[in-house]
Amino acid sequence: MQDIDGVHTTGGLSNISYGLPQRKIINRSFLLMMMAKGFDSAIMDPLDKDIMAVLKTGEMLAGNDDYCMNFLKAVRAEEIKA
Repeated sequence: MQDIDGVHTTGGLSNISYGLPQRKIINRSFLLMMMAKGFDSAIMDPLDKDIMAVLKTGEMLAGNDDYCMNFLKAVRAEEIKA
């Protein structure tokens, strides 16, 4: 995705999985794909602990989490579990 000055992108995760089984795994996978392509935000369920774990892990892997501090804080708070 090309960066255009001042333009931000967002997308609804559930739009891609509408009508499909196992929607949560589709939404989580789509979130990572969006992040890899440079999307700025996503419309998602912030109460879904697993998708929030994917978000924090993706931010860390993308280099957007200085010293992995947000990731480590979430692991210590048991918000991210394998």
